[in-house]
Amino acid sequence: MDSTTNSLKVHDDNHARAILKGEMRKAREQFIAIHSNVTHTYRKKRKSKHAKIIFKMICEINDKGLKNCLINKIVKDNSAKRAATDYISLGWINIDDNGVTTLKGERLYPVSCEMVKIQFLSLLKVEAPNINNITPLFYLTEHALVRLMRRYHRFDLRSLTDIVREELQPMIFSNYINAQSDDFIIVTSNAYIPCTHGTDKIPILKTWIPRVVWDSRNLSKLSSLCDFLKENNEIRIFSESFFNDSVYLSPK
Repeated sequence: MDSTTNSLKVHDDNHARAILKGEMRKAREQFIAIHSNVTHTYRKKRKSKHAKIIFKMICEINDKGLKNCLINKIVKDNSAKRAATDYISLGWINIDDNGVTTLKGERLYPVSCEMVKIQFLSLLKVEAPNINNITPLFYLTEHALVRLMRRYHRFDLRSLTDIVREELQPMIFSNYINAQSDDFIIVTSNAYIPCTHGTDKIPILKTWIPRVVWDSRNLSKLSSLCDFLKENNEIRIFSESFFNDSVYLSPK
């Protein structure tokens, strides 16, 4: 966590949005610089176009370049011919953000999975920052991240990433949330999170309402469930209509 996080004075949502954009911009610039340096180093190697070398290069770029936004690194296979590693990260850090997705004019930040597989590396795309499959798992609205920043008093990218990882990982990265056809609510041990879908059918986390801002009715309805979820390291997903009938939604 950034040492200035706790002492930083954030005046309003617009101030928090500016900080968020600055954090994402710095992380993106750092990733591009690391990609350039690592690629330059690997080009000097005798077999720089060999798939094994390219695989190692990409993993080194991600290990260093996604440091502040990495949610999870999953090594699926270590064998020489079938090596495969997934990198799950927050934001457009390792993606060309010229075509940033929006919802009703609001910027969306993806939690995405980059699948680095030695079998599928294309030698024709070595120059590109990302030559592998990058798939958005879900999006967080800018509003949701601003709410995280202000309600948890955490204003650096690493801290935001840690909150998402601790609250939603590894339970959220499954087909279950993608199977929801209507708007739905994710309930964790420490928050409830209203969600919808984009035009591409990928889930969008609209806002983030932690336990510290719940009113008495929220607490009476959800406390027992959240204690159970914490004890069992689980989440629950409810349709929005069912949740609204059962729990009064107050803080936005």
